[in-house]
Amino acid sequence: MSLTSSNLSRLSYLNLVACAAVLFLAPSAAMANDEDDKKQDRNTPIEWQTHKKVSGYKATGEERSCISLHRIQHQSILDDFTILFEMAGKTAYINQMDYRCHGLKFNDAMRVVSRTGRLCQNDFIEVFRPHGISGPTCGLDKFIELKELPKDMKPESSSK
Repeated sequence: MSLTSSNLSRLSYLNLVACAAVLFLAPSAAMANDEDDKKQDRNTPIEWQTHKKVSGYKATGEERSCISLHRIQHQSILDDFTILFEMAGKTAYINQMDYRCHGLKFNDAMRVVSRTGRLCQNDFIEVFRPHGISGPTCGLDKFIELKELPKDMKPESSSK
């Protein structure tokens, strides 16, 4: 299609309509998200120590700035702030971000890009949404070390 003055006018009109739609719809979508947050209190991180996925572990008091990506066997997204990384061996790490990572729990998937083979404090994760749509990028915090409890000390309802 050649860019004549009539085509440019049509394109300008379509761009104006698209911008108006975004401006009109964006505030209502933001208000809907705020209402959901108030109902479900997703703006407050969970007390990870009482989460059922952590019940088979005990905090050691140790914190790390990095963990090995190659040792991660499983990750569980506990809420929009908190991720449990279960490692090879009897160790796990909790990472509770300072700020909410919108959509992390809802989408229950994230993407990590590392060229070092390690995941570190201040590295970023990206919420992975269906159909390859990029979500927010969120900064990680320190990793809190957990050790697996002996079988005789684990709660009966503990599930990994």
